[in-house]
Amino acid sequence: RVYPGCANFLLCRLQEGTLTAPRLKQEMIARGVLIRDASSFPGLNRYYFRVAVKDRQKNRKLLAALERVLDR
Repeated sequence: RVYPGCANFLLCRLQEGTLTAPRLKQEMIARGVLIRDASSFPGLNRYYFRVAVKDRQKNRKLLAALERVLDR
């Protein structure tokens, strides 16, 4: 799930019982993409992460990496 944002950041939540945000962060780093594990944010848990909206090329790289990790 992606939550609406007012800046160039999007807060996202993984489905519980699947991959956690800390693990997703490590998987994304291995693919050359950095995301923010938001599990330390007040009121959030280990399934929340944040991404930055960038230029078209970087956004495509982000989406492609997320698809590879989440489609396993």
